[in-house]
Amino acid sequence: MDTLNQTFGRLSRLVAENRGTFDKYIGDCLMAFYGAPISFGNDAANALRTAVQMQRAFQTLKAEWEEGARLDLGLAIGLNSGRCRGRQHRIGETHGLHGYWGHG
Repeated sequence: MDTLNQTFGRLSRLVAENRGTFDKYIGDCLMAFYGAPISFGNDAANALRTAVQMQRAFQTLKAEWEEGARLDLGLAIGLNSGRCRGRQHRIGETHGLHGYWGHG
């Protein structure tokens, strides 16, 4: 649980720092979206910047862990862009930055 807390804490802060909106945790996945409820005009760039920063932050975190099985963890990030159509709960699926980590 400590590993999840450390990782999600750092990655969630990056979403906020880059004007993203945290949506939810889904197991070992963090879901966020950009451009809603307010668009800043550079939402795709903000999402991409967050993804790059997340990769760097995760590598820094792994360097701090020293040893153990969690050093084998990896981070994968998926980006999607487009207009949202449908119910509000699907915003993250359409304007999303999806990050999950696992063995990689």
